[in-house]
Amino acid sequence: MSYEIIKEWCWTCSRSELFNVWSQQHQQPALESINLNILHYNIRYYHSNKCDLIDMVEKYKPAIITLNELGAIVPIKIIEKALFSYKVFKTEGTNAHGGVVLAIDKNLNPINVDCKQTKNIVAASIMINNKTYTITSIYSPPARAHRVHVFLDPDPDPDPPNKYFLDPDPTRTRSKKLR
Repeated sequence: MSYEIIKEWCWTCSRSELFNVWSQQHQQPALESINLNILHYNIRYYHSNKCDLIDMVEKYKPAIITLNELGAIVPIKIIEKALFSYKVFKTEGTNAHGGVVLAIDKNLNPINVDCKQTKNIVAASIMINNKTYTITSIYSPPARAHRVHVFLDPDPDPDPPNKYFLDPDPTRTRSKKLR
């Protein structure tokens, strides 16, 4: 075998051609698909349920974590300490139960998506196989309707002429037009 290696190295091609061949042989094949585990937890008060969150993260090893209903104003530094291998994005809620967290594995190199400081909505983008994906976490308080245009338009007009709202009551129609 050593003779074959010496023969390949010395007599078949130039050194740069040989290095190119070797580097191509040892490259990882491009992944055509990737599985991402996502954990969504309506935590209902971060400080009381942080241990449950950590247990679920250790058990399921999600690439993406979304948390709703933080239940208090929780500094992002506290969440970052608990989820230290994740890039954490956070926004405050509009009620005492609100607050939204999106945590994405740092290896996915997440980038914050500007949600125009909209409360209850946080988003980030990741790139996999040269395709960009936007991950969004939304908390919908029981007594508040969300404007549909916030979800559909990447740069929404804050006061559009035709306003569409999602109705928080699931027994009624899912959206209604307001004039």
